[in-house]
This record gives sequence, structure tokens and C-alpha cells, in this order.
Amino acid sequence: RRLPERTSMTSVVRGLLVSGAGGDSVEQLADRLCTTTRTVSRRLAAEGTSYQRLRDELRELRAKECLRNTEIGLTEIALSV
Repeated sequence: RRLPERTSMTSVVRGLLVSGAGGDSVEQLADRLCTTTRTVSRRLAAEGTSYQRLRDELRELRAKECLRNTEIGLTEIALSV
């Protein structure tokens, strides 16, 4: 399944990362999208972001959520994200 050119790559990648379906690397994500890592990187760059930046943002959001909603210690949170 190919993405139409007008689809925001940022929203697609973010959605896959949040759902856990994006895999652990840009290569796995590109395979999931039936495209190349270069195309993923190029389209994200055109939208002003990168795969690593999106992963980092998600990690930060998860850490903040854990800090707000649990009694888990900082070390455990750091290891979980």
C-alpha cells in the first residue's frame, strides 16, 4: 500500500510510532510503508522534521505521562522510555 503524495508523512510516522506498529528503526518503518528509508527521510525533512526527532518527541511525551500519572521512580521511567 503506497501513501499518496499529499498525505503528511509526519502524521503517518507519528501514528505508527504511537501505536507501536512503526518498528524499532527507520528501516522497519519504511518496510511497513512499502517505501525506502530515503523516501521517508526526504518527506519528513520536507515537512521540517526527522524520524529521530519524532521518536524523541514520543519518548518525551511518554516520560511526562509516566511522571504525571504514576508512582514509578525516575530510574524506572528512564529505562521504560
